[in-house]
Amino acid sequence: MTIELFCQLLLNGLSIGLIYVLVASGLILLLGVVRIFNFAHGEFYMLGAFITFGCCEFLHLNFFLSIAIAIVLVTILSLFCYRFIFHYIRGDILLCTAASIGLSMMLLRGALLGFGSQERGLHPPFKGSVGIGQVNLPVERVMAILLCLGVMFGLYWLLMRTKVGKAMRAVKLDNEVASLQGINTNRIYKIAFAAGCALAALAGGIMAPVFSITPSMGHSLLLNCFMALVVGGMQSMVGGVVGGLVVGLLLSFGMYFVGDLSEILLFAVIGVIIVFKPGGLFGEPEQHE
Repeated sequence: MTIELFCQLLLNGLSIGLIYVLVASGLILLLGVVRIFNFAHGEFYMLGAFITFGCCEFLHLNFFLSIAIAIVLVTILSLFCYRFIFHYIRGDILLCTAASIGLSMMLLRGALLGFGSQERGLHPPFKGSVGIGQVNLPVERVMAILLCLGVMFGLYWLLMRTKVGKAMRAVKLDNEVASLQGINTNRIYKIAFAAGCALAALAGGIMAPVFSITPSMGHSLLLNCFMALVVGGMQSMVGGVVGGLVVGLLLSFGMYFVGDLSEILLFAVIGVIIVFKPGGLFGEPEQHE
């Protein structure tokens, strides 16, 4: 393997891995704070990509402005969904699971009716390549990595340095004690739900120029993000970062060495991790009395 090929595979793995990190971080917020596993999360990712595509191609808006519009619209939609669906059933895992599956089907069918089933592609907003020695890296991949890293640092600052972030961590630890301390838990649930869905929309917007855009693009991504959570730990932010990168790199290098068997390789690695660390690399297995 040449240095150029290794760097290309590494760049591809990092770019898709960091997208998994963004989406998985949103899932961790929902799981840890709101205690909902949102099966419609992939559809929010898909909507972020389609809205970014529409704003760039039809309204001829700036790429970053298009992503901002996608985040705002998806956030509004997520707040609507939480207010009229999950607000009334939060706490019942089975009902929330069924509701999120139903929401996923509605959003997918709506996207098929509105956008059609054909693949679309967004013209890269950044053209050319970045030369590092004898290695040339596509600018759009490098920009995707930089944007994801910037968002992850911003999310870390939000959770660790702001009052809202500290309130989220308190609710995650014990919502009843947090409520006794004067934290408006219902408000935190809404903020966490909206933030998680906004991260999915942001990931979709970032990847719109990199991959083809289809109504079903969220399904495979959600599965890979779930595997990233299994690798890193279902409610660990650090685990979500590590898990997303591991899945992205395994798929990138695995696709080159073993082709379509890369997904089997990924499942095998996850199986080994589950055997020795049932709660994931940075998580703890649940204790059942």
